[in-house]
Amino acid sequence: MALTKADLVDHVAATVHLSKAQTDAVLTQCLQAIMEALQAGESVDLRGFGRFSLRHRQARAGRNPRTGQTIPIPANAVPTFTVGKAFQAQVQPRAAARGRRVRSTLGMAAAHTITLACGAGADGRLPSCWRAC
Repeated sequence: MALTKADLVDHVAATVHLSKAQTDAVLTQCLQAIMEALQAGESVDLRGFGRFSLRHRQARAGRNPRTGQTIPIPANAVPTFTVGKAFQAQVQPRAAARGRRVRSTLGMAAAHTITLACGAGADGRLPSCWRAC
């Protein structure tokens, strides 16, 4: 189930004790400001949440799947979103349990935990399974 804009307005209005109309106006203006910044060629960086930016795609040749005819696809700009570290940590709180991306998201404490879980040798060196984790 997806969270709609109306659901988001209801949740935020209840949290900040504003009317739904006021909350809808604020949310609409925030989204409009993001779209205007992207339209102007700027990126929008919301620290801890993520970054909205434009990715420019070059013109290329495509193929019509029905006829097989080659058609030109013009260059265009595509809006993209890159997740921030705090947001990623909120969504995947158990990244250490999976073993991947642990060092980059959790630092040396997680590397120590993985070392203990993988069973480092008596000499303290990491086993070969470190690279497989």
